[in-house]
Amino acid sequence: MLNGYLKITGPLASIIISTLATWIWVSQGMLGVSKSDPRLASFMATMGILAQISAAMLGFMMAVLAILASISDKKLIRNMQRTGHYHGMLRRIFINNIGFGLLTSFSLFVSLRPDFIFNLAPLVFWASFFSSMLFSSSLVMLWQILMHLKPSSPDLE
Repeated sequence: MLNGYLKITGPLASIIISTLATWIWVSQGMLGVSKSDPRLASFMATMGILAQISAAMLGFMMAVLAILASISDKKLIRNMQRTGHYHGMLRRIFINNIGFGLLTSFSLFVSLRPDFIFNLAPLVFWASFFSSMLFSSSLVMLWQILMHLKPSSPDLE
């Protein structure tokens, strides 16, 4: 079941699904607000909050990389390196970092320059959808690794 989920939330599938969701969102009227709408100010505040959250998530994903580097001497990680799973997981995490970086950049730019909101809102939506899909996938992979780790010392068992 988890392997099917990981296939659906892979980088290529995430790009396709995020692009399709963004196209549907844009074709249905996008924001639903005009430049003179008073709700636009709250939307701009939301962009600032989104920039903060995505920057925090980017930091979290960097911490995941540090955790993986610290357990690289474990037998499970060495086996994953031999079979290529470790490289695939690192690739997914790095692509996720790119997604969170784009999301941070787009939402911060939109929050500082409200006149670009109608141009960049689809990119913000796409980056948030893409990053969320890859983030959940990365968490599943990290959970699987942590569940299969065994203590290296017989005294700890």
